[in-house]
Amino acid sequence: MRAPTVSELAETGYFAVETVVDKSAINTLIPRLKAAGAEDILELPITKIVP
Repeated sequence: MRAPTVSELAETGYFAVETVVDKSAINTLIPRLKAAGAEDILELPITKIVP
């Protein structure tokens, strides 16, 4: 969880980005991502972290 995972999708020019952020940042982060053009944003709870 030191850096986001960026995966190229089948359609040219599209990427999936996965990252973990502090819960307190979500309310400001999602609008900023949308304003930057992000689509299909998922917010999922973390139930366990195994280092």
